[in-house]
Amino acid sequence: MRYIFGKQISLIGSTTGYHQDIRDVLRLLWTGKIKPVIHRVMPLSEGGCLQNYT
Repeated sequence: MRYIFGKQISLIGSTTGYHQDIRDVLRLLWTGKIKPVIHRVMPLSEGGCLQNYT
């Protein structure tokens, strides 16, 4: 979690589940066994309209 806050990364997902599930997913991320999929990178100046982007 310290890495996520330090890099100002957003982690978006379900708010339901167990703490152990979150720890398991974070461990998979840290070890490189799963990688986030970045669909698109857009300029911060377009941030307002991106809230409705799907």
